[in-house]
Amino acid sequence: MPLLSITFRPWRLLNFIMSSALGLGATMIYFLQESPKFLAEVGSSDKTVKVLRIIYETNGGKKNNYPVKHIKVEHTERKEEGFWGSLIKQTTPLFKPPLLWRTLQLFYLMAVACSTNNVFIMWFSIIVNTFFKSLSEDNVDGSFCERIVKNITITRSDSTTCTDSISSNTLYSGIIIGLFYTIVTLLVSRFAAWRRLVLISSFTVASVSGILVNLLKAPWANLLAFMLLQGTLLGIGSVASYFVDLYPTSCRGLAMSLAMMTARLLALVGVNVVGVMIVHHCSLTFYAWTALITGMYVFIDSRCYYTH
Repeated sequence: MPLLSITFRPWRLLNFIMSSALGLGATMIYFLQESPKFLAEVGSSDKTVKVLRIIYETNGGKKNNYPVKHIKVEHTERKEEGFWGSLIKQTTPLFKPPLLWRTLQLFYLMAVACSTNNVFIMWFSIIVNTFFKSLSEDNVDGSFCERIVKNITITRSDSTTCTDSISSNTLYSGIIIGLFYTIVTLLVSRFAAWRRLVLISSFTVASVSGILVNLLKAPWANLLAFMLLQGTLLGIGSVASYFVDLYPTSCRGLAMSLAMMTARLLALVGVNVVGVMIVHHCSLTFYAWTALITGMYVFIDSRCYYTH
C-alpha cells in the first residue's frame, strides 16, 4: 500500500479482525437501555417506566398489559453541573472513607487480574518462539530463562535484517492456550456463585506458576507454568461483580471504568518494563510479578466478600 507506506502483512489482517469486535460492541451499546434503578435515583420517573416497559416486552410481556404506569420518586433539588463538576462529584466519594479501602482493594485486584495476562500475552510469541528454538539446538539443558534469553538478540543496527520466521510449535501453543482458557472460562462460569473461591484459586495457581516457571527443568513443565501464570484473567469477572455489591448505584459505573483504565495503564507500563527487564533479569521479572499477584492476599478481606 504505497499511499500508506505500509506492506499489508497477515498480522495487519489479524489486527483488523480482532478490532472489528470493538466496532460490533459499540453498535450493540447503542441499543442498550440505561439502568432503571439509576434513572429512578436521579428522579427520571417517566424514563424509568419506559425502560421497565421495554424490559417487560423483551421478556415476553405484552405492551398493553404492563401494570406500572408511574413510579414515585423523591424529588430533590438538583443544580446543573458541568462535565468536570459531575466527574469530581462522582469520583471524590471513591477516594474517601468509607469507600477508600474498598477502592484500593478492587482497583488492585482488577489491575493484577487484567494486566498479568495482557503483559505476558504481548510477549508470548517471541518468548515461546525462542524457547522452542533453544530446544532444536544441540544443548537443551537449562532453565526457562536461560533458554529464552540465549536466543534473544538485543543488538540493533541499521543493517540488521528482521526475520519473521516462526516455529509451528509457537503457533500451536498460541492455539492451545486460546482454547484452554476458553474451555476453562466456561467451566469456571459454572461456579459463579463461589466468586471468592474462583478469585483466590485463579490467583493462587498463577502465583505458584510464576515461581515454578523458571525452577522446573522439564521443557513441557516450563511452558505449562508460563501459560498458567496468565490465569489471573479468570478472576476478572469475580472482581467486576464486587463493584456492583460494594458501591452505591450513583458511582459504581464510574468506579468500574476507573478500575479498568487503571488496569490498562498498568498493563501498558508492564509490557514495556517486562520487555526491558526480561533480557537481563529474566528470573527477577517472573519473581517480581509473582509477588505482585501474591499481594492479593493483603487486599482480600473475608468480611466483605460474600460467598453467594
